[in-house]
Parts: sequence; C-alpha cells; structure tokens
Amino acid sequence: TDPVGCLEYLAGMQGELPQDWGIITASVYSELALAEPLLLLEAVDRFPYSQQRSARSAALNRWAKVDTQAALDYVRLMPTGAPRDHAEYTVATAYARVEPEAALAWAMDSEGTAHLSLVNTVLTSISVNEPELALQLTSNLESSEARSQALIQMTYQLADEGKFALVASHINNIEDGDMRSQALSSLGMSWMAANPDAALEWLVNSTSSMSEAALESAAYGFVSRDPERGAALFESLPQHARPAWASAVAQGYARRDPDAAREWAARFRGQPGFEDTAAVAFNYAVSDPQEQLALARDMENPVEAAHAAAMAVARMAEQEPATAANWAVSLD
Repeated sequence: TDPVGCLEYLAGMQGELPQDWGIITASVYSELALAEPLLLLEAVDRFPYSQQRSARSAALNRWAKVDTQAALDYVRLMPTGAPRDHAEYTVATAYARVEPEAALAWAMDSEGTAHLSLVNTVLTSISVNEPELALQLTSNLESSEARSQALIQMTYQLADEGKFALVASHINNIEDGDMRSQALSSLGMSWMAANPDAALEWLVNSTSSMSEAALESAAYGFVSRDPERGAALFESLPQHARPAWASAVAQGYARRDPDAAREWAARFRGQPGFEDTAAVAFNYAVSDPQEQLALARDMENPVEAAHAAAMAVARMAEQEPATAANWAVSLD
C-alpha cells in the first residue's frame, strides 16, 4: 500500500539486524518487486550490504519478466564483480522462463569465464517447466563441452521419477559415445539415490539397445551404488550385459565389504569376458597400488592377472607417477 514508505524504512535500517531479518524481508522484497521493481532497484544501494543481493534479485527477477531488454541493459552497465555476476544469473533465469530460445541465444553470445555456467543456468531454468524443450536445445548446442555440462546439470535438476525416464530416453539416443557414457553414469547415480527400483527397472529393460561402452558406464553409475540389488538382477540380464554388470557389482561390494567382493568375483573365475570382475574386486578393495600388484601376481588366471595389473598400474600412475614409471622400466 505504501511502497515508497516501505523502501525508506528498509533503507534506514542500521546496526545489527534481527536474526530472522532475512526471512522477513524476502517476502517484502517480492511484494515490492511486484509493485515497483524499478524503485526497489534504485533503493538497493542504500540497504544494508547483507540485504542488497536478495533485494536486487527480487527486483530483477520481476523486471526481466516485464521488460527483459531493459533488465539486460541494467546488468550490462553494472560494474564487474560478484554482484553483477549474480544479477546476470537472476536475469538469465527469468528470461529463460519467458523466452526460452531467445534466452539461450543470448547466453551463447556471452563472453568470459562464466559463459558455460550462464548457458547451464538458462537450460536448467527452461527444464523446470519444459524439460523436453530443454533437452532438445541441449542437443543442438554446437560445443560438445557445453552439451556435456548442460546435460549432466539437467540430470540433477530433473529429479523426479517421470523426468528421470525422459532424460534417460534422451541420453540413450545421443550419438557421441563418450558423452552418452558420461551422462548415463551421472544419471545412474542420481536416479539410484532417488528411486532405485525404477532406475534398475529402466536399466534392465534398456540393456539390449546400449552399446558396450554405454552399458559399462551405466552399470557403474546405477549398480555400484546398490550391489545387492544388482546381484539379485544378474540372472535376468541378456548375456552381453552380464560382464559389465558383474564388474559394477564387484566395485560396489569392494567399497564396503572386500570379502563379499572377492566372493562375488569368484563366481566368474575363468569365464571369458569376466576378467575385469576379479580385477575390479581386488583393485577397489585395496587402496595401495603396490598391494594391488602383489595380489595380481597371485591370481591363477593369467588373463585376469593381466587385467588386475593394468588397473593397479593405472592407479599407481595417478598416485605415484615416478614409481609407476620405474615399474614399467623394470619390465623384461
């Protein structure tokens, strides 16, 4: 009823603010933004510093929906720094809800180190109300790095069962093998945390349409979080999917129960295609690469031993590159 008087009162607040002041003013700023977004913006710099960010966000969020170009111009004229960055993300979020494709084009034309973050902000905002459009726009991004980052971001954003299935279907049709594998792994981790039964049901039903690399990544993302569930479903899988699944189960067991991992891996000893299962069981159960190598030498099956040794040396190269190099030089 009196926006000007309310703004003057807020701007006059000095000293230590009440403990719940942020909660109180959040709703006040929203009401002021609806009534007088420009007046609120003009008054922001007179507010206590701790309140400026939330007040500016409320005003810009409203203004961007009413006059997007004016809000963009306002942000463009702000001095470089954290307040401007946050204001830009606020406008991007609101812009994406009003004009999704125009907002994405604007974000793609942005410059600087925050370019990809701005693109992700726009796509994530679109995905809230229009997930299919957001996924389609992601597929159309020219940069593979931008596509990959945006897709992974959306797997976390679309965190309910129905939308998970939508994202999964989209990911499974991606032509870029590396991107598909990375996205499937990220999706699996998120989906298993939210709804493991639905996640595993989708994965089991999708194995026939997955490439070997995609299946391997998906199995690690889905199954390694819950090896007991994965083990129970093993016999229902088609033959081509079982090796990757067995390795994922072994990894999940090894992280918390090395004996269970070795017991699981022993089921497949000597079976062609399952060499990685034993290697994974040993390598994830033992953190010391030197001990991993020692265990590999003791493995009876030479193919399994070679796989285990390769994993051990790869980990050694990450942790102790000089030691790994000396080991390689010492080979006959």
